[in-house]
Amino acid sequence: MGALATLRDVAPILAAIGLIFAAPVWCWRVGPGWPHTIRDWGYRTCGWLMVGLAFALFWPIGVFLAITMWRWRDHESTGPVLTWLGAVGAVGLGVFIGPSYTAIAWAVQAVSLSQLGVLVFQVFLIRKEWHNIRHYHDIRDTLRGSFGNRVMTGAWFAMALPLSPHPAFLALNGLGLVATSSMTASAAGAVGLAVAYPQWAPTIALSGAVGFLFNALMRKSVGDLLYRPTRFFTIYMDSFADRYRIWRLTLATWWGWTGKDFWLGKGHGVFFPYTRWWLNKRWVYQLFKHAHNDLVQCTMEYGAVGVLCAILGLLALFSKVNLAGDPLLGAILAMTVVSLNQFPLHTPHTALPWLLIVGLYWSQ
Repeated sequence: MGALATLRDVAPILAAIGLIFAAPVWCWRVGPGWPHTIRDWGYRTCGWLMVGLAFALFWPIGVFLAITMWRWRDHESTGPVLTWLGAVGAVGLGVFIGPSYTAIAWAVQAVSLSQLGVLVFQVFLIRKEWHNIRHYHDIRDTLRGSFGNRVMTGAWFAMALPLSPHPAFLALNGLGLVATSSMTASAAGAVGLAVAYPQWAPTIALSGAVGFLFNALMRKSVGDLLYRPTRFFTIYMDSFADRYRIWRLTLATWWGWTGKDFWLGKGHGVFFPYTRWWLNKRWVYQLFKHAHNDLVQCTMEYGAVGVLCAILGLLALFSKVNLAGDPLLGAILAMTVVSLNQFPLHTPHTALPWLLIVGLYWSQ
């Protein structure tokens, strides 16, 4: 009985650590040869059974899973269902583990160390191709870690920053943020750190301002800053203009829908076909796979109900205990800030660990 009790206590922590370690390389894709009918009915049955559990764990996840199950039509619906079943599992692990999350925090830092190792390796790759380097962006876009995108890697470092169990890990995660050169992730990490350690807020704000200028000077010259400040800051305004254009089209498209499409959206993954149409109409100048704002994209996928659910869920988290002084809440806020200008909650390798941390926090 003693061994079984120990296994029952340790198994959820081991499973959660496995989820963390698998994050950089995790990718789910059902292979060929699966019996669609049997498999899909199995997923469908499991999905509806999990709706009740999801509501009991963290009710916003239950709402999203219920909307996804209601939209089930054929085997093409398998992906969204698996997505939300994974979300339920991640939150459930966090709730079951509860406040004893020390091992999880160390697992997060271990992944950060692995990403720093990958970044160092990518620096050596740059050295081999140095003669082909023509612009700062060539260097910046090469340092992307193993998450496939420098911003997603930066989002991981931002989430890990408030969970740092030792000052040395604060420095290492900060170094990772600098290496990925993501202003969004850097701002998110600063917010998360200020929430986790409010006594450091002034120092964090000063460091953030210095980091912003350093990042900008890597892209423009000192002369632009001193004599042409309008031109200097266009590097950020141009990027924001692209996002604003796609946000406006997304919201306008959703606002024009009626009935159940307005209230419940048109389902997970509906955004990409629309953005291809917008590109063909020359309403946007590049192809966006995501809206670069998870909440805005949620309007098309899950409608007014989904957006309201997401907002109320975040408010429920933030009102649970004191906002300041909790590393878990700092990590949650950091990834939330990134999601306002990127799409970390639409990629499983960043969304599932974040949901695990949501479960840990919700259990307090």
